[in-house]
Amino acid sequence: MHKQFGEVVGTCKVCDINLWSNCDGGPAIFPCGVLNCPHETDKDRALAAQQKDYFSVHGSSLAQLIEESD
Repeated sequence: MHKQFGEVVGTCKVCDINLWSNCDGGPAIFPCGVLNCPHETDKDRALAAQQKDYFSVHGSSLAQLIEESD
């Protein structure tokens, strides 16, 4: 299934993922789980952590790559 995210309008200053015009200038993939993400709140992270069947029990692979490289 091809999703219509529109045009790339920028990239996230924390993780460099694309920000899209049809997503109000935000990411299409959400939540990313990266610490200090400007596009999600603590509440978003807590909700994602509760949805074990939808998200990996090991956390966000993107977050692991970025946070471990710092």
